[in-house]
Amino acid sequence: MDKKTKGSSLPHLSKREREVLDYLYRAGDATAGEVQSALVDAPGYSGVRTILRVLVEKGHVIRDEREKAHRYLPAVAAERVRRPSLFRVIDTFFAGSGSSAIVGLLEDRDLELSEEELGRIQRAVKRRLGDSDETINLNRFDD
Repeated sequence: MDKKTKGSSLPHLSKREREVLDYLYRAGDATAGEVQSALVDAPGYSGVRTILRVLVEKGHVIRDEREKAHRYLPAVAAERVRRPSLFRVIDTFFAGSGSSAIVGLLEDRDLELSEEELGRIQRAVKRRLGDSDETINLNRFDD
């Protein structure tokens, strides 16, 4: 039986399968040759085709056979796989702590956030807390 991704009915992906699927989400669709060219330290062409075949069998990718060079595209909307993937990262790197992940991202100076993005974050926190004030007193979150 396939391992399932938390919160998803789709089977778990290997690291290389994830790389290929990530590329397909960015590109929209691609041939096996295009996928191979995009991967760092890519396997041979037949290896890429095998990975794509496995992704089709697992239900992550659709093969469009209308052209001579088959094109592959994600079978599932990014929004559907985003949440299980995010929870996997939180479980793996933040010991399951969503707040540690959020605070870690916000405190990382390499992550550039616009005023608009910060406002969006603030509104999301406000909705989560059920605050009625226009702004949030972030001092109440200090350790």
